[in-house]
Amino acid sequence: MTQAKVSIIVPIYGVEKYIHECVDSILAQTLKEIEIILVDDGSKDNCPAIVDEYAKKDSRVIAIHQENGGYGKAVNHGLKVATGEYIGIVESDDFIEPNMFEELYNLATTHNVDVVKSNFHFYWSTKPHLNKIKSLFPQDYYGKVIEPQKDFNIFKVMPCIWSAIYKRDFITKNNLRLLETAGASYQDTSFAFKIWATAKKIYLTEKAYLHYRQDNESSSINNKAKIFCVKDEYDEMERFLKERKMEDYIPLLWRLKFDTYHWNLKRVAYEFKEEFFKTFYNEFKKANQQGLLKENLFDEEWKKVIKLLNTPQKFLSKYLENTTRIKLFNKLTILKIREKNKKKKYYFCGIRFF
Repeated sequence: MTQAKVSIIVPIYGVEKYIHECVDSILAQTLKEIEIILVDDGSKDNCPAIVDEYAKKDSRVIAIHQENGGYGKAVNHGLKVATGEYIGIVESDDFIEPNMFEELYNLATTHNVDVVKSNFHFYWSTKPHLNKIKSLFPQDYYGKVIEPQKDFNIFKVMPCIWSAIYKRDFITKNNLRLLETAGASYQDTSFAFKIWATAKKIYLTEKAYLHYRQDNESSSINNKAKIFCVKDEYDEMERFLKERKMEDYIPLLWRLKFDTYHWNLKRVAYEFKEEFFKTFYNEFKKANQQGLLKENLFDEEWKKVIKLLNTPQKFLSKYLENTTRIKLFNKLTILKIREKNKKKKYYFCGIRFF
């Protein structure tokens, strides 16, 4: 059997509603020499049967069933099985354009790179369907080969590991895997960092092929067990760098960590903000004492770092106050509507409010 040009890994869990649209879009690829690895991560709905049905209908489909172990374990299982020249990842509630893997593969082989990275669409399935292109890089980055180790801006891009293809030999040689933490979130964060830290050459294309669904996300902001998932990912990045004797990257890691922790502090539920902030502050206080925070890497954000270190309570109060204002505004708005429409019944997400 001829080697597949691209192996496409699809981690699957509880997406019966979307899986057909996803897999059908992969089967419709103009690149026919593909291997489709459907990894069912112990789904409780009809996904296991759907996966098996696809494998029966098309010899290019490989069906894998595993006990529920999370996104990282599912993708890693696919990486272990993949035989293609390049590897792609498509999440099971997303879908792709027919020419995605043919065009990415052609770019990869033409430029002989480890990675080809593309833009993507934010997608909402509400009517009318809404697609919004996410441009990942400045305009002058596209259409050229870049060495990530010489341009740290590459590391700042959101992970989105599914808008790319990776040379399998590159993945294997560097033993690149996702962190396997059952039930966790953001497991593509450390994987993306490992990619940029080890890739010699990458190619960036401005085109967008994948439709990243926005209305099927399970929020982690109200789940106490998940508020420290980003910490787990950064701990894994640091472990990776120390193991590979790549300590020169650690100051960059702290630069990236500041943005991620700052973002996480803004989005976690109000009752968890102080708990997460303690970790945020204590880690950066220690890093500063160890000389790991480099002002030249932070640019304008350095002012926020200084505020965090010198006046931590003032730094935190901004996010506590903003959350309180939003809650108060929403409460007052509901009361005003209720007063204005006393005889009407109002529902939100199926719940009657008044």
